[in-house]
Amino acid sequence: MSINNTSFIWTWTWNDQTDKTNKTTEQENKKPDFLAKSPLGKLPVIQVDNIHYLFDANTICRFLCSKNDKVVLIGTDLNGSLVDQWLEFESTLSTEQLIQKVNEHLSAIEDEAKRAHLVQDRATLSLADIVVWSALYQHLNAAAATTSHRSQFPVVAKWFDQLIEENQKFFTQAIKLAKL
Repeated sequence: MSINNTSFIWTWTWNDQTDKTNKTTEQENKKPDFLAKSPLGKLPVIQVDNIHYLFDANTICRFLCSKNDKVVLIGTDLNGSLVDQWLEFESTLSTEQLIQKVNEHLSAIEDEAKRAHLVQDRATLSLADIVVWSALYQHLNAAAATTSHRSQFPVVAKWFDQLIEENQKFFTQAIKLAKL
């Protein structure tokens, strides 16, 4: 199974002429053919081959990362499980709970590493950092600097800013996409 055979089946598309976004509507998400691909009736969904569909954002991230031999964002064995642990946290906790847990974790390891990442054993960016960073973006980005999150959770704010600084090209592109 190669990444070339993977297709995104329901995506957001930008229409330059009307400045409007075409989205899968709520009614379309409840149709049997869509529910066969995504039992929860939610986006995103990708078609992996002629039979298989992936319908959870973190599952899709794991799949796409597993297809990239050049950049290891997941890891194997314990390292991969530590990444998965953060992806589970992100998908099950509210934003307020997530930011609190990230703050507790980073506060505990802050003295151990000058370049803190969510998965301690990694000296580089992992999928855990990317997914959690994305989940907290609306609360910690520069435009939100006046909110209480940055002052209430300075360790998380430092981690957030440090990821952008260390991986500027990647996160700059992600921020541009988020503004669409």
